[in-house]
Amino acid sequence: MLLIAAMLVAVSYVFDWIIVRFKMGGAHPTALGTVSVYQATELKSGKMDVYYHDPVSETCVHSLYPHFGFPACWYLSRHPVQVIN
Repeated sequence: MLLIAAMLVAVSYVFDWIIVRFKMGGAHPTALGTVSVYQATELKSGKMDVYYHDPVSETCVHSLYPHFGFPACWYLSRHPVQVIN
């Protein structure tokens, strides 16, 4: 059962990669997008200090999995705060 689950994940990743490569091959690539992300730092008290006044546009890929060093857009839109060290 575990082998079947691993094979399904591998096949879905390859299929997703093929779709992204096809979208990036045109004159106007539709595979890439941008999401506004806010940066935050951890304070000594354990709380987070979020910098809402300075959003950063981060490039992402419209796919199920991250590809080519870009995170997935659905993940970034659901996690708009990134902790910086």
